Amino acid sequence: MNNEQVMHHFEGVLLPAWFYESPKEFLGVLAENSGALHEISSELFRRAQLESPFSASEFSAEPGDVNDEVRILSIKFPAPSEQGLCHRAICFFDKTFTKLAYYTLEKGMDLEGSFPVLGFFDEKGEHSSYGIVSPDKDEQFVQCVEIYMGKFFEK
Repeated sequence: MNNEQVMHHFEGVLLPAWFYESPKEFLGVLAENSGALHEISSELFRRAQLESPFSASEFSAEPGDVNDEVRILSIKFPAPSEQGLCHRAICFFDKTFTKLAYYTLEKGMDLEGSFPVLGFFDEKGEHSSYGIVSPDKDEQFVQCVEIYMGKFFEK
């Protein structure tokens, strides 16, 4: 494995699987331990017999509220080195932990401005794409909220 493969596994396999299988644990660990993301990724690099090129400051996890029913955990990753790796992930969950969604903002093709791509990982580990989105983080967040709310609350 190379560095990009380790990060792809971390961002697009390990974290979404953990989120869907044990959302309370996932959210508790990442929201309470600021170094957890770096520690987990560093262990993956060690297992791949590579040295992690990242510092703890390049990762973060911040909880937030959408409304009284819906919360998020926004995860910041190190700057992605290639297409498909993530800038960040936004994990949505409701109070009952039954309405879960793991969205990713991924490095897009290196075209003019290199706009990010909005992705989604489902509970089966399958990835889908919503296409290119604005580089503005607030606009990205609003788009994720609209998709999530439309899927779970506006039927």
